[in-house]
Amino acid sequence: MFREGVVDHLAVHHRAHTQRQQQAVSLSTTSLSARGEYGVSDGMSSRFTEGQEVLARWSDGLFYLGKITKVNQDKQRCFVVFEDRSKSWVLWKDIQTGWLGSNDEDDDIVCSICQDETSEEPNEIVICDKCGQGYHQLCHSPIIDASVIDSDDKWLCSECELTSIPKMGRAHKRGASAKGFVQQVQQQQHIELHLAFPYPLDKLVWDQGHKTNIQQCYCYCGGPGEWYLKMLQCNRCQQWFHEACLHCLQMPMLYGDRFYLFICSVCNGGPEYLRRLPLRW
Repeated sequence: MFREGVVDHLAVHHRAHTQRQQQAVSLSTTSLSARGEYGVSDGMSSRFTEGQEVLARWSDGLFYLGKITKVNQDKQRCFVVFEDRSKSWVLWKDIQTGWLGSNDEDDDIVCSICQDETSEEPNEIVICDKCGQGYHQLCHSPIIDASVIDSDDKWLCSECELTSIPKMGRAHKRGASAKGFVQQVQQQQHIELHLAFPYPLDKLVWDQGHKTNIQQCYCYCGGPGEWYLKMLQCNRCQQWFHEACLHCLQMPMLYGDRFYLFICSVCNGGPEYLRRLPLRW
């Protein structure tokens, strides 16, 4: 069930019944210091117009189709009405415009991370064959090899690679054979891990309880979030992570459930660590 009325912050509830597209759109390593409080340059405002259809990242870390109805230059955000008629202000850094494939052949494709249009050797923009987002070779993590550009094979960005493989445990719960489950675990072990954040973690400005930051930058993806809406906090770096971006969960999270000891793959230098804490009343 969705709330009626206007949402004046970036996210408050779980979204459903719309097509989801998960993509790592995040701040570059210098964005928070060089591009202002919200991680984007003033020139980005020219990309957003009223009535424009966009993909806007929600607090669960996923993108949803919506239409811009207002553009706020001062706070670098747009008022977006989604397909399910829910409404929210979304920061420019969490809005993508290049995915729709306009009829105008002169429309430029921008890098989803740095938002720059330049595409020249040895740092060309490569388009993901699943989500349609563009990435500079050097902006993407891991760096995109030059051989990908000349190849006719399909290329998936790191986030689409992650979401294309089912999470551990699902095959087992659906009654698949033990052999199939083992094969799935082996696939999971070969997934590209997040070993660094695509934004400067130490530049984020947090509240006293370390639950929210003014940049609205969380998780591996750098998107917005609400700590009490299916997010886990890393026990080391204290950053919050979306359920949809994690790969250690074997069962869906509950809202507000913090009975976990979690260490992200960046802090762990490898696979995520997760341990369920005992429930005592």
